Parts: sequence; structure tokens; C-alpha cells
Amino acid sequence: MPSAWTDLEKIEDWYAEQFSAEVAIRVSETILNSIENLKIFPNIGVLTPDECLNEHGYRMIVCGLHVVIYKNVGGVIYIYHIADTRTDYPSLF
Repeated sequence: MPSAWTDLEKIEDWYAEQFSAEVAIRVSETILNSIENLKIFPNIGVLTPDECLNEHGYRMIVCGLHVVIYKNVGGVIYIYHIADTRTDYPSLF
């Protein structure tokens, strides 16, 4: 989803500013590799800490300090948000 791409771009920008472009690329690749795993294992994610999100079928995978919120709809994986695990990411919905 566009919101997830925006989230990833913001994460990359932050790491590039705080550390370096190399670190930003590494963090981004780690997140993207975890997302790639969903193609093979779409149910690898766990329930979110938010009961309402869980009731609507959202799941999450943790990638280091980041969480990917997604939904499997008829075998198609939709990535909705990528957020820092230390934030109140359920409030993004």
C-alpha cells in the first residue's frame, strides 16, 4: 500500500540522517527481506497488540526495531504500515 512505502521512505531518511546511507540501506533491506518471506509463509506473522486490529485480520512481523502490519486477503498480502516498535503504531489505524 502507498502508506507502507511512505513509512519505509521515512525510516530510510531517518537512518540516513542519524547514521549513514549504508545503515539506511541495511535497515531497509532487512525490512524488505522480511516482507519477501510473506510470499512463502503468509501466516508467519503474529497477532498485533491491538484486539480491534486482530478482529479485522491484521497481523504483524517484527523486523529488528520495526514492525510490519499486514493483512492476507484471499492469498494477497497487503502491507499497510511499517513502524518503529517503540511507538504507538496501532494508532496509525
